[in-house]
Amino acid sequence: MDDILILTETKKQFSKAKKRTFQILRNLRLTVSSHKSRIGKLDADFHFLGVNFALTRISQSKSQVDVRVHSRTPRRALDKVKALSSRRTSGAHAAIP
Repeated sequence: MDDILILTETKKQFSKAKKRTFQILRNLRLTVSSHKSRIGKLDADFHFLGVNFALTRISQSKSQVDVRVHSRTPRRALDKVKALSSRRTSGAHAAIP
């Protein structure tokens, strides 16, 4: 696993989600790189793995995150899966549309 994104509304929700995520990763014998990890308050739009996250203020105290998948992202993901499948099957046929 390469990238993980956790978005929550509260610090308490984040703490719980982070704890559970780390438990799962430990069980899978995976580690989190501390120098690549970032924790912070969402205060600006950002792009993550072909997905745009845009922060929209609803009121003075409330915001929402609008999520838009780039039009090429699903095709690129499918192409990667096809490439990996063809390398791993080496002669066998994989049916991926």
